[in-house]
Amino acid sequence: MTANTTATVTANANTTPAAYLGLHVALQSALKAHGAWKQRMVRAVANKNTHMSIDELRLAEVSDFGQFLMDLPVELQKSPRLAEVRRLHADMHIAAADVALLVKQGKYEEARAALSTGAFPQISGALNQALVRWQVRDLAA
Repeated sequence: MTANTTATVTANANTTPAAYLGLHVALQSALKAHGAWKQRMVRAVANKNTHMSIDELRLAEVSDFGQFLMDLPVELQKSPRLAEVRRLHADMHIAAADVALLVKQGKYEEARAALSTGAFPQISGALNQALVRWQVRDLAA
């Protein structure tokens, strides 16, 4: 993801609704960046070329969204919904790396199939749903 999605909220045990609003805005920015990143994956497969490092792609925590999740306020770090988001985000990076590897191996039809019906779209959809649940339940002001 390319957008800077670092949480701009420094929260404590008494986080204000305004602070959560800032977090909500940061999360929306992160979601947009996630969507743009997925589109880059689609273009990489369509163009039969990816310049992404497979090893780096597998590391969820090095992405902007991964950093956003790591930088969240302490009280949010304890959320089981956040744990689900983190797990799905990591799984999505692994699935994306698998797609990129297929492209690098010249297996373009398999890569296209993996993007449309494989683990990548299933995990990505589950991640989006988990993000909405987390936002509604934990971040609602």
